[in-house]
Amino acid sequence: MPKTARRLARRYLPHAVRRAVVALRPGRGERPRDREDHRQQSEPREQRRQKSAPPEPPYQESLIRSLERGKSLDEALIAQVRSLNAAKEHERAQAIAESLREHPETRTLGHLAAGIVAFRRGFVELAWEELRPVPREAWARFSPAEYVRSGLVVAPEDALRQVRELVADDPPELQAKSWFEVLAPVFGFGAQDLARDVFEIFDRHVRGDSPLWRHAEMHRDWMRPWIASDADSPSAPSPARGRRTFAIMDYGHPSATKASANIGDHLQSIAALGHLTRHQGVRFHGRGELVDLLTRLSRRTRPDLQRHDVEADLEVITVHRDASMYEAIPEDTWVLCFGWFMHALFRMRHGFPLHRNLRPIFVSFHCNKRDLLTPEAVAYLKRYGPVGCRDWTTVYLLLSIGVPAFFSGCLTTTIDTVFPDLTEGPAADAPTAYVDAAAEDVPPGGITYKHSQEAVRRRSFVVNVDRAVDLLETYRRRHRGVVTSRLHCYLPARSVGVDVDFRPKNRSDIRFDGLIGLPDAAFGAMRDGLREKLESVFTAILTGRPEAEVYALWREITAADVTAAEERRNRESRLAPVSAGLEGRLQAVASRAVEHVGASDRPAGDPVHCAVVLPKRGGLSLSVLIASLLDHASRRLHVWVLARDGTDAIEQRLLDRFPQVTLAWVPIRGLARGLRTPSGEKPDAGRLIRLLLTDVLVGVDRVVLLPIPSVATADIAELADLDLGADAVAAPTTLATADISGFGVIHAAAARLGDMDQAAAALRRRAHARHRFDFNSFTTDLLVLDLERLRRDRFGTQALALVEEFGLDDLEALHYLLGPARASVPKRWAVVPTQTRERGPGLIYWADRVKPWQPELTPERERWRRRAAAFSAPG
Repeated sequence: MPKTARRLARRYLPHAVRRAVVALRPGRGERPRDREDHRQQSEPREQRRQKSAPPEPPYQESLIRSLERGKSLDEALIAQVRSLNAAKEHERAQAIAESLREHPETRTLGHLAAGIVAFRRGFVELAWEELRPVPREAWARFSPAEYVRSGLVVAPEDALRQVRELVADDPPELQAKSWFEVLAPVFGFGAQDLARDVFEIFDRHVRGDSPLWRHAEMHRDWMRPWIASDADSPSAPSPARGRRTFAIMDYGHPSATKASANIGDHLQSIAALGHLTRHQGVRFHGRGELVDLLTRLSRRTRPDLQRHDVEADLEVITVHRDASMYEAIPEDTWVLCFGWFMHALFRMRHGFPLHRNLRPIFVSFHCNKRDLLTPEAVAYLKRYGPVGCRDWTTVYLLLSIGVPAFFSGCLTTTIDTVFPDLTEGPAADAPTAYVDAAAEDVPPGGITYKHSQEAVRRRSFVVNVDRAVDLLETYRRRHRGVVTSRLHCYLPARSVGVDVDFRPKNRSDIRFDGLIGLPDAAFGAMRDGLREKLESVFTAILTGRPEAEVYALWREITAADVTAAEERRNRESRLAPVSAGLEGRLQAVASRAVEHVGASDRPAGDPVHCAVVLPKRGGLSLSVLIASLLDHASRRLHVWVLARDGTDAIEQRLLDRFPQVTLAWVPIRGLARGLRTPSGEKPDAGRLIRLLLTDVLVGVDRVVLLPIPSVATADIAELADLDLGADAVAAPTTLATADISGFGVIHAAAARLGDMDQAAAALRRRAHARHRFDFNSFTTDLLVLDLERLRRDRFGTQALALVEEFGLDDLEALHYLLGPARASVPKRWAVVPTQTRERGPGLIYWADRVKPWQPELTPERERWRRRAAAFSAPG
């Protein structure tokens, strides 16, 4: 910390806060370790002299910079917490919050800081618990976004009441940015009338604040028409003379940063419009510039794809993919639904199902997030299905929840409908185009293009479509080939005859299954299949056939594809046998177990079997855990120590400290010998053992796997006797809302396979055939395992096959094998103090990087420290 900064800190900061800020200095707490086994690392004096202190990262200077620029102490501290959060130094931000909460004069600020940290990490319930008691003037000033957003998730009525009262108070010191941070989630939640009241105040501050938040006018002007709109799917008058209406997908959004900036979306629109404009007898009506666009595209249609068997008048409009419910749309409006419905309304809810007056035909549809697939959305897809999917993963996902689905492929393969063959191609020496290509793929002087630009958001739909047409013409007329990482450059450019080298960032991306590595025949079949199906259904729509008949036709022409997709999803696949010699290695590990029978004073009967994976320098933490277990135990304890390399010295120490405990010492070295993941890596033995307890803990029917560092505050027999019902495993549900998807865990494992895209596709298919989408994810630090049942199911063998074939770790393998078929560990038995306010008799576990023996503050650490003090440090 510079001298000036230190002087300012000493002058202005209370002792508690100074202590927390000092913890931000480099080197403090960077090596979490158990104090008992800490060893000072010595080095020659000359070496130490030659080293210079590393420069302090910018995020560590935020507090001092704020003070130097005249901010109040409260503002500076909150700025420091936000800076640390942005740098993903959450534990250090938490340490500041803990320090502030320890003292009455800064307790409110501590709750604010802790709430901000919890919200940033996805622990929404904890964030609301921290922020709920904070006075309104404080949360509105320092954490309006976190307060309103967490409240609308956990206690929406309370949060909305507080916002109404804030609007009524209208504190003059609250400026435009704070009001916008209230406005965005209220609008996204759907409280339109209240959002209008907030917007009125926001608008007044945009006109009157000095200095003005630099983004204020942009957000005000962008949101104004959305605020004025009816949010309940309003109806527009029906077109004249009974014309049917057709809607074209646009990509506007109430958030100025979520409207599409990707011209690739408009390439999809061109492909979609081609299926309409190929019907040459259709006369278009509507907004002049939109009609003109369709007329131009109609004239571009390839002669061999033109159709002249339909004469019709058609009203055409645009609708916004992610927010159609805010637009006035006539009844009986048809729309071709394609692409990725990805952007929620200010991260609060998705604009799906679509406007009630829209009648969708789904092709080229992609989804992989549970937030989109609400019960209402699933019912909507079933009603208007079958759903043609852009990729196979979406097919498997939808079939798993009972939505009829099939693989349609990508609509952009049909974009050549409006790109007639060139009379003359590019020159032989024409350069290659590099479209959003990786830097290492672009040679010096290479011609580059970007598909994502801010200007796309600001332009009209018609202008963007025209630009997209020009861009694709440029690729095929001026370049002899294209190198790209963009799916919606690769497929449309290939469709119009360009030689494309597709180099995605990750071949195992969830969006690519079925679209990558396509031979020409498969590409052509995909394109032809889309054309044939859409020609039939568009003809029915354009000739005015009733809704029921159109959907009956759609079901008829897609029935065979749906059947084939279901057969493909359920196709039997057997995991490859695990490496030879594994059974022998497991027997060797089990045979090395040394059991020391304790002289327990507890009543005779079945002992409680507990297992702990012991890392290096974990002796003190294990001692603290065993001591806390003994304090509350009603039955004898049998502790299985799954000892990693370098822990042998701890065994005797534990025997001396706990003669009343039966201790089984199980060295796990060599467990992963001979095992390799697809990338050639050797699995970590400490994680692998969690999958092999059935084979290592011979003769044990049920075990509780416990984490360290942790402290028990209740009788472990209660957890060991947990009713598992029909399941073999109990685990705690994940607390972070961003990580709650069980399939998200599996999809992430598949994406990690990189260039092994076929293996990634197989993993996703098998998982979706095995489980219904979606189930809550869980953590594996603490588990209750019915080993006897798991042995019958050959759980260990299945898990190891997943490790070898797909490189899954213990968490991922358990999610694949169990899915939703697990019991839930009660929250009080899985308390992580920085993630939940849950307390009560059970188990407290310090899961984050900052451990209770470190100088940085972390909640509840005194519980661990008091017990640790009972054990001598040397040894």
